[in-house]
Amino acid sequence: MAKTNITEYSATPSSNTDINNINIDENCPASGLNNAIRELMAHLKNVDTGSQALTALSVTGNATVNDGITVTDSGASPIIANRTTSDGTIVDLQKDGSTVGSIGTASGVTQYSGSSYASFGAGDVGLFANPNSDGLYPVIQTSLNGRDNAIDLGTSGVRFKDLYLSGGVYLGGTGSANYLDDYEEGTWTPIIRGSSSAGTGTYTTQQGTYTKIGNVVKFQAEITWTSHTGTGQLEVRNYPFTSTNEISPISLRFEGGPTFSSGSYVQAFVNPNSTTSGTAQTNPSTSAYTSVVISNTGTVIVNGVYKTS
Repeated sequence: MAKTNITEYSATPSSNTDINNINIDENCPASGLNNAIRELMAHLKNVDTGSQALTALSVTGNATVNDGITVTDSGASPIIANRTTSDGTIVDLQKDGSTVGSIGTASGVTQYSGSSYASFGAGDVGLFANPNSDGLYPVIQTSLNGRDNAIDLGTSGVRFKDLYLSGGVYLGGTGSANYLDDYEEGTWTPIIRGSSSAGTGTYTTQQGTYTKIGNVVKFQAEITWTSHTGTGQLEVRNYPFTSTNEISPISLRFEGGPTFSSGSYVQAFVNPNSTTSGTAQTNPSTSAYTSVVISNTGTVIVNGVYKTS
């Protein structure tokens, strides 16, 4: 079979009997050797220029390649860089002969105990990947030691965009008091009910908004009803989150609706372990404390803050 390129040559000398059909076997004509050498030189040049690819290349020691290198492999890793014996730099990234970044391995660091795993970065800024703890940790890339409380994520003028977290974030510390597990903004639909008989109402306005930061809910709402069949104390219901086991005073103002005793003022509070607030009226001169009775029509504006679990 004619050997038309260098990859078809054999590692057994006696098997190399031709170069592109030019006979170089034992007792070949002397006149064919010149052409065979020329053909061999052409094959070597094709490898040099890249028009002829090698199927495998093994180099022991250092190898220097100028003018770039392109590695292609179908369905497998094009490059495998294997550092043996010790941890440290695996790939040294340089610009004009100076290191500007690296990829390496580290183990035995107290914060990141486990087997040898990869880190990547530049100078004293790096990230260490540890699948044992499912974490990415800050390191000094040149030494692959942990670097606590020193590396920023973005700057004031070069920012990341959105951050998606399924858990929470520790702000200003690492204790449970520093843990923020939720931030939420939304709307809710408030309703009026009676404490003795809930009844049903006809509404022209039912608007409520809230902001939840951790376990604190800040809310506001406006409710206007033109008829209602409830009886007893007026209650506002359907708060967006169930309260904790404590009474939370809130602000409430009526614009038409229930009647009040002379000199009285309104008090309102979110009931414990509920999504309901009650209302009452107090007369400072008599210390009388009575319920605000639900009316057939009215408008109430309510806002405040309470805690949820």
